[in-house]
Amino acid sequence: RILRAIRFKTTMGMNLEPCLASVLPQISDLLTKVSGERIYAELRRMLQSPGVYQGILDLDGYGLGRVVLPEVFSCEHERVETTARAVSMSPPDLHTRLALLFWFAGRTAAEKAFGRFNLDSAARERVSWILRHAEAVKAPDLCPDLAYEARVLAEDGGWANVYRLVDFQLAAWRAL
Repeated sequence: RILRAIRFKTTMGMNLEPCLASVLPQISDLLTKVSGERIYAELRRMLQSPGVYQGILDLDGYGLGRVVLPEVFSCEHERVETTARAVSMSPPDLHTRLALLFWFAGRTAAEKAFGRFNLDSAARERVSWILRHAEAVKAPDLCPDLAYEARVLAEDGGWANVYRLVDFQLAAWRAL
């Protein structure tokens, strides 16, 4: 229910009662007893909500992120804020937003978290593909033939992943 409070705040634009907000950092360790699947279910809903920016900042601010996603929230606040901006600037596609969430942490960290969350193999592959190819889409002035590069990427992962990759890069560029 701890994460659900943050999700409700995020998805419904609610405010937390001050007494609840003050207790969250003190009880964050209780999240270690919650199954990875339940944690992921709440994160997924939060990631797909319009208020995802505030949700990520709240996870960081209340100290919950370090418990549920230490791979992402163990870095300095500025990097978490950049991640939150990038995630919020992308379309609400779950795989693109998951890739952006692990943008700084990397594929290895993402795989570790996905193992805890028992994420299905198709979703793992989509997110890993985006992270693996994140450097492939360059600024238009640096790449003489973007159409060729896109076709090569599409042969590897399909056009849906290429669109996700472009959305990933656009959100990342805007967030910086």
